Amino acid sequence: ISPDNSLMCGIYRFRSEFLKYYPVSLSASDFNSEKSLTAFKYLVEDHLNAVLEKLESLDQMPIDSLEWTDWLHSQGINCVLLGKLASKTRLPHIREHLMIEMIARTAKKAIQAQLRGSILHFKEVQALKVEEELRAIVLHTLATIVGNTSNEMIGYVIELLEAVKYKFDFCIDLDTFRHLPRAAI
Repeated sequence: ISPDNSLMCGIYRFRSEFLKYYPVSLSASDFNSEKSLTAFKYLVEDHLNAVLEKLESLDQMPIDSLEWTDWLHSQGINCVLLGKLASKTRLPHIREHLMIEMIARTAKKAIQAQLRGSILHFKEVQALKVEEELRAIVLHTLATIVGNTSNEMIGYVIELLEAVKYKFDFCIDLDTFRHLPRAAI
């Protein structure tokens, strides 16, 4: 499978829950690119629409990250497809929930990267107040994202939204970001 194929951007693994829904038997032992591409097209074009119908029926509405992960996984969907769901939904409040989830997941990864880099730096210089510094990094980053972002930090938010686009293949502009409920993020 060509990595340049827009359907297969990145390495994709099928969830075992999805394989229960997939009408053709597919296992790791009989891997071939044609079968995988066919399964992925079915996942994105058919199965994702069926899952979206369930979501739009409002029988269940995941609220937080854990609920989103559990529900999507139970439906055979990997969270990397949040952007595809957001693109296809007709209901604006579901799109809003999905955008919040994508931003939160991307911000979590950004904070983890910042903390990792800081911990390595603190080890190198043998810092004494590591916990306070790490707490300050997290609080500053969260304040930048969920607070009224100052003009000098707007670049960080723009980079975060670009990371959302790269990770989930879904574009959230700055104006849309500013109108999302901060408490939910």
